[in-house]
Amino acid sequence: MTKILDANRFRTNNFEYTNESVIDNRLKCSICKEAFQDPVFIKTCRHDFCRTCIVQWLKTNLNCPICRRPCRVNDLNPNQSRIILDMLDDLRLKCRRCNETNIQPSDKEAHLKRCPNVLVNCLAYDLKCKWVGKRRELQNHLQTCIFQQLRPVIEQLRTENQLKFEQVKAKLNHTQQSLNDLRVAYVQQKRFISAFINNGKPMTNICTVSSPDSCQIMMNSEILHQASHSCAVCDQMVNFDAIALHNCMGGIICRRCVHKYSRQDRNNQLNIQNRSRSLSRPVHKTDNSAQAVVITNIFPITPRSTFS
Repeated sequence: MTKILDANRFRTNNFEYTNESVIDNRLKCSICKEAFQDPVFIKTCRHDFCRTCIVQWLKTNLNCPICRRPCRVNDLNPNQSRIILDMLDDLRLKCRRCNETNIQPSDKEAHLKRCPNVLVNCLAYDLKCKWVGKRRELQNHLQTCIFQQLRPVIEQLRTENQLKFEQVKAKLNHTQQSLNDLRVAYVQQKRFISAFINNGKPMTNICTVSSPDSCQIMMNSEILHQASHSCAVCDQMVNFDAIALHNCMGGIICRRCVHKYSRQDRNNQLNIQNRSRSLSRPVHKTDNSAQAVVITNIFPITPRSTFS
């Protein structure tokens, strides 16, 4: 092998083997020369390495360190041989920080979480305390750490600010919903007005022709119980009883849309409801004195034109 990599480049050496000289060479990585850590093998040539070692090697060399066969990271498989794994776990380690011995390789992480000489951050690290020291010195530091002493006050302020934030967020969501509702209402009102204008032929509750036979809506007045008219606003098919506004040349707006979109005060709305209950259906009447042709019981607007 033309290139040997130092294991210290790839992992923190907090441990050493208590009797490294007796470790079987078959359990050692050919890159770092130490016992396997998370062993893997290359599928094409079956050579074993530490995962960290071979991955680092393949960043600059796309071949096997032993036989030089081409390989990539995707060619690595974990070594799950029970014999190899059991032999590795039988080895014993010594912590280089606290000198504790007889540590199994599988217990390394657990030991580091309790090792008194491992460097740790202050518990108030989240509050920007920059102290770093050995775990056995942590308790002495906490007794004088101003950040840790202020934690109850800071936590209370955080809780209060979070509550205020949630309240403001709820108000903003409510405001956004109101704006969305107003936007929808605006679009619907715009459509109602457009339908009412009817391309220059506005809808009305008054027939503008001299004879019922000339009104396309009245011509179908006998079909009372069939939904034969399409509302220009909601596109729903309605029967003659449900017509509120119309144009004699064609086009209607149903009662529901008029009640929904017309700007009437509550008293007028109640009058509309009362009048709708008192009259059974639209009736085409002729005023004998003025010969006015009017559709009544459609919309509570007084007729504004007569026909001679």
